[in-house]
Amino acid sequence: MVLSTKQRVNMKRHTNFEKRPDFIQQLEGIGMNYWDAPSGPEKLPYWQEGTVYAFSETQVDRIQESTQELHNMCMEMVAQMVKSGDYPAYFKLNERDIPLIEQSWQLKNPSLYGRFDLVQQLDGSLKMLEYNGDTPVSILECSVAQWHYLEQIKNLPNGQPVPQELRTQYNLIDETLTETWQKRFSPGSLIHFAASGGFRHEDFGNLIYLMDNALRSGMTVKEIQMEQIGLTPENRFVDLEDKEIRDLFKLYPWEWITEEEFGKNIIDAPTRWMEPAWKMLLSNKAMLVKLWEMFPDHPLLLESHIHKPTSYSKWAKKAIHGREGSNIFQSTFENGTHVERLAQGSHLVPEYDHWGYMHQKWVDIPNHDGYYPIIGSWIIGDQACGMSIREDKNLVTGNNAFFASHMMIPYDLEDKYSYLWK
Repeated sequence: MVLSTKQRVNMKRHTNFEKRPDFIQQLEGIGMNYWDAPSGPEKLPYWQEGTVYAFSETQVDRIQESTQELHNMCMEMVAQMVKSGDYPAYFKLNERDIPLIEQSWQLKNPSLYGRFDLVQQLDGSLKMLEYNGDTPVSILECSVAQWHYLEQIKNLPNGQPVPQELRTQYNLIDETLTETWQKRFSPGSLIHFAASGGFRHEDFGNLIYLMDNALRSGMTVKEIQMEQIGLTPENRFVDLEDKEIRDLFKLYPWEWITEEEFGKNIIDAPTRWMEPAWKMLLSNKAMLVKLWEMFPDHPLLLESHIHKPTSYSKWAKKAIHGREGSNIFQSTFENGTHVERLAQGSHLVPEYDHWGYMHQKWVDIPNHDGYYPIIGSWIIGDQACGMSIREDKNLVTGNNAFFASHMMIPYDLEDKYSYLWK
């Protein structure tokens, strides 16, 4: 197929970029000690040193603008739901969820971050797969690791030195985080950071990065495990030193929090949570159904329904609280019969079943050298500001996907370096 100039795919995968001789020390030096997490069928390292996706700045603009538009649509969805008090049953909210959602929205508790997962199609257009609105990870490798890589390599794949004009990527995450902390908190403000003691190295690495950024932004930070948070008789959350927790960043899902015993105390405690409780409406794949109801046929959205569609199209059936590519089924009609099977690359987590499922029209991810890349497009505060690439050899981007760096070819150099991105 020959694409017109308007349709050209402004992205190209390269596997022969330079590998730094000390890349292991570089990665572990920034706290990315999970760089070698076994990934893919060959159990290769998660971090793909030397693999780079090159984008034209024209396409990066499209990604940024689309991400901002999706964020604005999500905020409109939350505002409408809270104002109307209409929370569809398919969100599976419990009796604690709605009061917390409404309280946090009315108090204007702000969001820190989120990540949209996007598919870039062959014509360069984008489709939203889902939104990781509560506990997204891969921010350390996106904000710091891939930036260091682009700064440190010496040569292009053709052996020519990397000109300074090409050491650029769509990545303002670290700077935007700093601006967000400083805008929302006074210098020296104490912020607690929490995750579960049983979380993976990847989760801990992301938590430590966010702590480090807040510290560099002038804040005071303390780490605590969720299991160590205490409660006073006055219904105030405290740390192990009985210091009140006024502001808490938690890398821990809201749907777990509100089902646990201490969840009943949150509504009357003065602690401000990041992400705020209203993000429960955006950390739930049911939001894909609601967005489609509000913005039908929007070019960035995939048709989504709570019930199984009766059309003869191909559909993805997704657990509304599934993570890391789990519990995703592919539904098709074969020889007049409906067939549903676990999608290639997905895996089953039984505990996700009880929240239920939604259905989203299946979209094929273009294949690049045997890999299927997903664009993780980041929102910090309320601003689209960077992207990461995860690629998988399976149709579903799962917990053994790889991370690849990217570079951006500036507008005035797109023709000169067209071989990089076309």
